[in-house]
Amino acid sequence: MPAAPRAPPRPVASLRVRQEVEGLVDRVEELVGRTIHEAHPSPALLHDLHRDMRRLAISLGIFARFLPPVDATRTRPVVKRLRRLARLVGRVRDRDVTAALLVSELPRAAPAGERRRLERFLARMRDDARTARELLKAYLHTARGAGALGQARDALARPLRRGASAEVPRGWEREAAAFERKLRKALRRAQKTPTPDRLHRLRIRIRQHRQLTSLAGALGSPGHRARSDGMKGLQDRLGRIHDLDVALATLPPGLEASAVARRLRARRRGERARVRGHLARPALPARAVDKPSGPPGGTPHA
Repeated sequence: MPAAPRAPPRPVASLRVRQEVEGLVDRVEELVGRTIHEAHPSPALLHDLHRDMRRLAISLGIFARFLPPVDATRTRPVVKRLRRLARLVGRVRDRDVTAALLVSELPRAAPAGERRRLERFLARMRDDARTARELLKAYLHTARGAGALGQARDALARPLRRGASAEVPRGWEREAAAFERKLRKALRRAQKTPTPDRLHRLRIRIRQHRQLTSLAGALGSPGHRARSDGMKGLQDRLGRIHDLDVALATLPPGLEASAVARRLRARRRGERARVRGHLARPALPARAVDKPSGPPGGTPHA
């Protein structure tokens, strides 16, 4: 009786990483095109572009460490440009969220004078938001014309430095472990004293860790991804606190002591109380040693 055919081998780890990061380039390219061509890019579109552009920057920066020194040096300005663009997208997205928070309070704004001040402020915010969106489109168009994403593709197509293919699984695992150590440190500090600065730092660490572990999972290290996904609920709550912080910081002097500001502060206190309750529970399971699938640099089989 003939033996059953063997399943085709899975790609080596370095190829899997290339494929994952190339997929991010494709995704960012699509989102950039939509943002440029849509008359009014939605907040959801800007959120996706912000997230995937950050994820691409961090992934490409790590991939560059496996390239020959000359190619790694050429890749660093591309990573920096992606980070700058992501920050710009994030600022425009923050304007959208602030406007939405204030609009949600508009029906309850009182007295009449306060409502008029809030309406005038919202009108200015909408004008500023339109200007910011047009500037963002211009920056994205310039970046696309300068070939920023094409340069990212070129870096991914470069051969790795000698011997680096065998280092990719362990190298990526080390990066994921280093990010997790930073996350655990930020978590311990926030659990001890949940100050606004420490909660903000924790939100950033969770975000960075989740961005990196999406690729660590592709290398067969699911433990990091499982631990990271378990932090998503806390990240969402911390994100809502950040949005309320930005909205309150945006209010002009005439509205800082208004009923709207008081309601926003009350919402923030509620979110912080829920975060403190979340922090009182174990947020991350004990870390196990994650082993990338297959021999380093080899061709693992199913």
